[in-house]
Amino acid sequence: MATQRQPAFDASPIAVRRAIPDDAAACGRICYEAFRKISTEHAFPPDFPSVDVPTGVLSMMFSHPGFYCVVAESGGEIVGSNCLDERSSIAGVGPITIDPAVQNKGIGRALMEAVLTRSAERGFPGIRLLTSGLSQPFSIALHEARVRHPRADIHNARPACQGPDSRL
Repeated sequence: MATQRQPAFDASPIAVRRAIPDDAAACGRICYEAFRKISTEHAFPPDFPSVDVPTGVLSMMFSHPGFYCVVAESGGEIVGSNCLDERSSIAGVGPITIDPAVQNKGIGRALMEAVLTRSAERGFPGIRLLTSGLSQPFSIALHEARVRHPRADIHNARPACQGPDSRL
């Protein structure tokens, strides 16, 4: 089991910048821990078998020209990331992940604002939010805070889970 480090989050401002491939290891760990925390709290198996899976996915996204990815930093440490898939006429948002040790401090909102601003600048006519069933309420709240007609723009990557055997 991975150990969770405690990032230095104080009153330092949140800085959002473009992600680079070297950020993938830190962001992969955060993604793994964030999804593992949600799954564990709801007695579901983890979404990822190890930190290597989200690290590999984010490494690809951070390197691919069809994705606009950002990271949030506070106190000199990466505390979250988000991506905008620009490979289609409708942009896709996600995965958005925040270090569980510093959630509910405005980091998710800053990351969502960054990719939604980029989407507007690029002129996308719509945005789809990719979520898991367990993280859906948090992601939708972030999305609804910024999008005028959110329900028309949200599509789940998989249905909400009814039990451990119903996961895709």
